[in-house]
Amino acid sequence: MTAEQIRERIIDVVRENGGHLASSLGAVEIAMALAEVFDPERDRVVWDIGHQAYAWKILTGRGDRFDTLRRLGGVAPFPSPLESTADAAVAGHAGVAISVAAGLAAARDARGSGESVVAVIGDAALANGTALEAVCGLAASAGRIVIVLNDNDSGASRFTDGGFFERFGLGCVGPVDGHDLAALKAAFRAAKDGGSSVVVHVVTKKGKGYGPAERDPSAFHSVPAAGATSAPGWSDAFGD
Repeated sequence: MTAEQIRERIIDVVRENGGHLASSLGAVEIAMALAEVFDPERDRVVWDIGHQAYAWKILTGRGDRFDTLRRLGGVAPFPSPLESTADAAVAGHAGVAISVAAGLAAARDARGSGESVVAVIGDAALANGTALEAVCGLAASAGRIVIVLNDNDSGASRFTDGGFFERFGLGCVGPVDGHDLAALKAAFRAAKDGGSSVVVHVVTKKGKGYGPAERDPSAFHSVPAAGATSAPGWSDAFGD
């Protein structure tokens, strides 16, 4: 499938079933490049939140039933190992992808199995204490992982400027245009073949390919299902 076809599929399904739109549209080429450079069934790709992972689901065996997204018994709204071996870990709102990836790398090295381990994390999630703690821990760890930093709001500059990651012994590649598939694949191959943990800084646009979401990504962060009522949700009730 092309990036355009994947975006059309996501838009059509989310319009009907609801879901997280803007972030997933922005991460389409990231998912495509990961699926080509790494082996989804053998390598471990940890998505920090499920908001970005719709394209990953479509590309890893769930495209034919993606229209069941968020429906009872259908495709889960977040990555789930119970749904597919291509999902390395359950991912909701956590900021723990780097920690999980470090643990998977430690287990890999103990087994001597040799698979690659990748953590995909957004620039805002990277500011979580758990994420930064994991970055600190990597400096003392022999386990090699690839961190894909999805910078979709220009916030990653505070980490990539001035050699932030290098201070922790991590290599840094980029910034890479997150909608240039060839450039992404080249960067991921270089990171995969490297000898130490590396951060690939990828710059994307939330809502990519859908004008309204590009202009106002916050309004299209979470889209209600067609015909849904405007009754208060959990967040509204908790806030009240």
